[in-house]
Amino acid sequence: MQNRENESGKVKTRDIPFPDYFSRKQLEYISYKVRFLIYNEREEDQIKFREVCDKIKRTIDDMSFKNMKKSIFTSDAMLEKYCDEFFNEVGLPNFQYRDEYQKKVKGFWDAHYWWKPGTEIELENGTRCIIKKHNTKTCELVAVHKDDPEVFVKTHSESVKRIIDFDIL
Repeated sequence: MQNRENESGKVKTRDIPFPDYFSRKQLEYISYKVRFLIYNEREEDQIKFREVCDKIKRTIDDMSFKNMKKSIFTSDAMLEKYCDEFFNEVGLPNFQYRDEYQKKVKGFWDAHYWWKPGTEIELENGTRCIIKKHNTKTCELVAVHKDDPEVFVKTHSESVKRIIDFDIL
């Protein structure tokens, strides 16, 4: 693969068609925004993810303006489309990773924070529960019924839906 300079003089090291790159950037933004919202225990994580979100947003806005394309920031339909692509009906969302190593390492922590204790989930039968314990390696969850905290449920995180209690933008 050849390295080329783009119009701003930066060296371009990969060839990805614009629509694919633009799409990937929007999914990356949603990934980092969700991380900003769920990795809320350490201030340094919040600062890092906010900075990454700001940088990706500027890139998306610039690409959107230069190419006269709608983005997740300018169109509710685009936001809905990419949120539908990002969030799965059950299990983890489709977090974006740079490579397999990042997927393994960051993926572990994404699962850890996505299913952290205190998170509200919905079982396959529609019952709402609150996570008490999650084993990130085995994906096993222990939860209590939201309406009856005396009733415990043991299940698998790949078969439950997290209740989204935050706004993406």
